[in-house]
Amino acid sequence: MIAREPTLARLATAQSALLDPFGLTPSHLQRALGEIMSH
Repeated sequence: MIAREPTLARLATAQSALLDPFGLTPSHLQRALGEIMSH
């Protein structure tokens, strides 16, 4: 599955740039987006 590898690398880059500096995890993001979408 060569096509998946660049996508996974991009997701890891996004996580390290956007979530990790703030001590957040993908589950934190998912909960926050779920809360936003419920309103």
